[in-house]
Amino acid sequence: MAGSLDLIQRVFTGIEVTEEALWIKPDLPEHVQKINLQIKYRHHWIAISVDHDKLRIAFEEGYSNKVNIGVLDQIHTFSQGEVRTFDMSGR
Repeated sequence: MAGSLDLIQRVFTGIEVTEEALWIKPDLPEHVQKINLQIKYRHHWIAISVDHDKLRIAFEEGYSNKVNIGVLDQIHTFSQGEVRTFDMSGR
Protein backbone atom coordinates (compact mmCIF):
# COMPACT_ATOMS: atom_id res chain seq x y z
CA MET A 1 0.00 0.00 0.00
CA ALA A 2 2.78 2.45 0.87
CA GLY A 3 4.31 1.93 -2.57
CA SER A 4 1.02 2.96 -4.21
CA LEU A 5 0.86 6.15 -2.18
CA ASP A 6 4.48 6.92 -3.00
CA LEU A 7 3.75 6.44 -6.71
CA ILE A 8 0.84 8.89 -6.58
CA GLN A 9 2.69 11.47 -4.48
CA ARG A 10 6.11 11.49 -6.12
CA VAL A 11 5.47 10.35 -9.68
CA PHE A 12 1.95 11.45 -10.66
CA THR A 13 2.04 14.79 -8.81
CA GLY A 14 5.80 15.22 -9.18
CA ILE A 15 6.28 16.31 -5.57
CA GLU A 16 9.90 16.81 -4.53
CA VAL A 17 11.27 18.51 -1.42
CA THR A 18 14.46 20.55 -1.78
CA GLU A 19 16.23 23.15 0.34
CA GLU A 20 14.69 26.00 -1.63
CA ALA A 21 11.09 24.88 -2.13
CA LEU A 22 8.43 22.24 -2.37
CA TRP A 23 8.43 21.34 -6.06
CA ILE A 24 5.35 20.15 -7.95
CA LYS A 25 5.78 18.86 -11.50
CA PRO A 26 2.67 16.82 -12.36
CA ASP A 27 2.73 13.99 -14.89
CA LEU A 28 -0.65 12.27 -14.77
CA PRO A 29 -1.10 9.14 -16.85
CA GLU A 30 -4.07 9.20 -19.23
CA HIS A 31 -6.17 6.81 -17.12
CA VAL A 32 -5.94 9.04 -14.02
CA GLN A 33 -8.40 11.92 -14.35
CA LYS A 34 -7.65 13.91 -11.20
CA ILE A 35 -5.72 13.79 -7.92
CA ASN A 36 -6.60 15.78 -4.80
CA LEU A 37 -4.42 15.65 -1.73
CA GLN A 38 -3.34 17.65 1.27
CA ILE A 39 0.24 17.46 2.47
CA LYS A 40 2.19 18.86 5.38
CA TYR A 41 5.43 20.45 4.22
CA ARG A 42 7.73 21.95 6.87
CA HIS A 43 4.80 22.69 9.22
CA HIS A 44 2.67 24.13 6.39
CA TRP A 45 -0.57 22.59 5.12
CA ILE A 46 -0.74 22.62 1.31
CA ALA A 47 -3.76 21.43 -0.70
CA ILE A 48 -3.02 20.20 -4.21
CA SER A 49 -5.49 19.38 -6.97
CA VAL A 50 -4.23 18.34 -10.38
CA ASP A 51 -5.91 17.16 -13.57
CA HIS A 52 -4.80 17.17 -17.21
CA ASP A 53 -5.70 20.85 -17.69
CA LYS A 54 -4.83 22.61 -14.44
CA LEU A 55 -2.95 22.50 -11.17
CA ARG A 56 -4.51 24.21 -8.15
CA ILE A 57 -2.38 24.89 -5.07
CA ALA A 58 -3.69 26.35 -1.81
CA PHE A 59 -1.46 27.35 1.10
CA GLU A 60 -4.02 26.75 3.82
CA GLU A 61 -2.06 27.43 7.01
CA GLY A 62 1.37 27.06 8.45
CA TYR A 63 4.20 27.87 10.78
CA SER A 64 5.14 31.01 8.85
CA ASN A 65 3.15 33.42 6.68
CA LYS A 66 4.99 32.52 3.47
CA VAL A 67 6.15 29.35 1.74
CA ASN A 68 8.05 28.73 -1.50
CA ILE A 69 6.45 26.33 -3.94
CA GLY A 70 8.06 25.49 -7.24
CA VAL A 71 5.76 24.73 -10.16
CA LEU A 72 7.40 23.16 -13.19
CA ASP A 73 10.56 25.31 -13.40
CA GLN A 74 9.64 28.45 -11.44
CA ILE A 75 9.48 29.15 -7.69
CA HIS A 76 6.43 31.03 -6.40
CA THR A 77 6.09 32.55 -2.94
CA PHE A 78 2.66 31.83 -1.46
CA SER A 79 1.10 33.69 1.46
CA GLN A 80 -1.17 31.95 3.96
CA GLY A 81 -4.66 31.58 2.52
CA GLU A 82 -3.47 32.09 -1.05
CA VAL A 83 -4.76 29.89 -3.85
CA ARG A 84 -3.24 29.78 -7.35
CA THR A 85 -4.19 27.87 -10.47
CA PHE A 86 -1.67 26.95 -13.15
CA ASP A 87 -2.45 25.91 -16.73
CA MET A 88 -1.26 22.38 -17.48
CA SER A 89 -3.01 21.92 -20.84
CA GLY A 90 0.07 22.88 -22.89
CA ARG A 91 2.31 20.25 -21.36
